[in-house]
Amino acid sequence: MSTARLILTSLFVAMLGYAIQSKAEDIDLYSAVTGVSDADLPNLLFVLDNAANWNASSATTCTYADTGGSPSLGATTGGIEQCVLNNAINALPLKSDGSAVIKIGIMVYNKNGMHDLYGCNESAVGGCLMFPLAAMNASGKAALMATIKAWTADVQSNNEATGQAMQESWAYYAGSTGMSGTTYTSPALTGCAKNFVLFIGNAINNSGSPGDASGSPGNRLIDTVDHNTALTATQKTQLKATISIPAAAYGTSSFTCSPDPYSMPNHTESSGLYADEWARYMSNV
Repeated sequence: MSTARLILTSLFVAMLGYAIQSKAEDIDLYSAVTGVSDADLPNLLFVLDNAANWNASSATTCTYADTGGSPSLGATTGGIEQCVLNNAINALPLKSDGSAVIKIGIMVYNKNGMHDLYGCNESAVGGCLMFPLAAMNASGKAALMATIKAWTADVQSNNEATGQAMQESWAYYAGSTGMSGTTYTSPALTGCAKNFVLFIGNAINNSGSPGDASGSPGNRLIDTVDHNTALTATQKTQLKATISIPAAAYGTSSFTCSPDPYSMPNHTESSGLYADEWARYMSNV
């Protein structure tokens, strides 16, 4: 996946005190320019944090731009994400011939019961591919919006799976086996398509934080790196090391840290912090 670009971000949805404005321009950052063939359209996989805070109350409200209706999950974290994603997909432009400018898919934390909902492996580990990457033409947009609008409280998982879901997204793009036990056929079929992962977290505070309730995403990363014969010994050492951030100038800002470089404490299998190292692996391999 040498052309893969990884963007890891968090939206503190449950903490917002104002209405979230969803615009097509937000997704246009990833979309293709005119002249790119359907086979080379960029891929954007959303990974959603659907753990316990998915059902947390939100002071923000949102209505569907296409129907004026309210999300089925109501004024909750999940409901706001449901509405915002629907509106962003609805506003996506098409090319002049009606074809898509991007392919989009959705993955969530896996849990028991996801097999009946989305055909995922009956497992409480890893991620669940709720909606495989599909071209966002008129029919693709309609299908994805229908999936989003059909969300119920059953989508919520009680367990965090931050690092596991990032491993699962790598497995999906790489055509490998995810921590859920699912073996994927890679959707990244050409060498020209760019591949993105956009992680949407919520309620990152004392009542909600990254975590991995089960599974060992760190050990899986080490095993994956060790078995990648395309990597040099030096690259393997670098990709297995815990990420640290040195004091420096980044963009227009600079900061100091103590100790320097700074590494997140308690970097354990259950911390969720191996999501960072999985992001680095996808970005570099």
